Amino acid sequence: MDINKKEVEVKRKNIKSFVTHPKYGNEPLVTNYKLSQEEREYLNLYFEKDSYFPNTVIVADLNKQNCLYGLRLYVDVKVKCRDCHRSFIFFAQQQQYWFETLKFWIDSCCIRCYDCRQKRREIKEWQKLYNRLVLKENKSKDELKALKKVALELLQIGVIRDIKKINSIEEV
Repeated sequence: MDINKKEVEVKRKNIKSFVTHPKYGNEPLVTNYKLSQEEREYLNLYFEKDSYFPNTVIVADLNKQNCLYGLRLYVDVKVKCRDCHRSFIFFAQQQQYWFETLKFWIDSCCIRCYDCRQKRREIKEWQKLYNRLVLKENKSKDELKALKKVALELLQIGVIRDIKKINSIEEV
């Protein structure tokens, strides 16, 4: 096996280790945009050498960004999840959506993989349901059952730390 085949094999193995995004997958989305030397230098100012895929560039629309100086190019970037510490790709298409449609501030960066972002959303929904049910007076039997169930979920993940809160929920 020659060196080029080995390099390709190693790159494929590393790509497979990225967390899969349900819309974009776990491989860089190649655009074959030809970078000029100035654009390469620009990307090297923003990203560490091996943290981005230079063949995944999307040109930004500066008029749609919510900032003074703007980001001229989007590029797929390798990121390590803050929660699970797995590697994932913050895709150029995601960045374009974040900065041009949602109007996120240009210094924002995706710090959690898709799985961990979904888990956080789920936990927030459990917390909202828990709070709503705790505050409700005259709970039905089904509501008490749901309250106990969501409280147990929150206990298991460490949001609720006092088991007395759960034991105090009286199911009728």
